[in-house]
Amino acid sequence: MLFVKYSRVFLFVSLCSALILLSGCDRGPKTVKISGKITIAGETFDQGIVQFDPVDGATPSEGGKIKDGIYEVQIPPGEKIVRIRGSNIIGQYEVDPVLNPGVMGNRVEDVTVDRVHWASNDTKIMVTKAAKNVDIDFPSAQ
Repeated sequence: MLFVKYSRVFLFVSLCSALILLSGCDRGPKTVKISGKITIAGETFDQGIVQFDPVDGATPSEGGKIKDGIYEVQIPPGEKIVRIRGSNIIGQYEVDPVLNPGVMGNRVEDVTVDRVHWASNDTKIMVTKAAKNVDIDFPSAQ
């Protein structure tokens, strides 16, 4: 009888402890899935990357790929500085004609400029929990 009494107390204390520990766990910031078109002076580009840096520094930077001017990322809400690197495919070349004949790679031309599209803090967006489609237009480098 004494064993049953103590086992119930042990079970109750264990469950309470587990609930307290779980309620105190930080599951990290909630994220929002956003997508849209990224352009430079209204023009799309073939491929690239986009990075979203938090203005307040409270959440990690997140990013993703850009394909045909379209991106899709999962990021925490808040004000973000947007940075891009982009290029257009201008042709193809044979990567290694001796070891891998016939394997082709894309010849690309960079369409972004560091001081305007990557190193600048000028392009910002506000990501809310309700955000879904966010189009972003960067200025021309000229």
